[in-house]
Amino acid sequence: MTDENELRIKFRTDEEWDLLTLLRVKAHSEKLSVEQYIINELKKSVELSAPPPPENPTLSPVQLDEVRRRISNVDMSLRSEIRKLKGDINFLAEAIAGIQAELDSEK
Repeated sequence: MTDENELRIKFRTDEEWDLLTLLRVKAHSEKLSVEQYIINELKKSVELSAPPPPENPTLSPVQLDEVRRRISNVDMSLRSEIRKLKGDINFLAEAIAGIQAELDSEK
């Protein structure tokens, strides 16, 4: 019986196997499971891709209102993107767990 969220991946090239081996080595060196290591790396990538905060120039009230409106629009967009990324991370975590379980069962 398989979990409905399980993802099965067939490696077709040596490069794909080499990538998994590298991930295992890095995870082991940090005393983490492969799944947790990859989730941590994905989270770091998301955090690093966030734009730096802008400097605070002196603005007129009209300019300040425009900036607030734009910030609100960006905020809504980013919240939506974060929800999507969290879903993607959860899906990848489940897929990685399935791959790891399958590889462990082959030992």
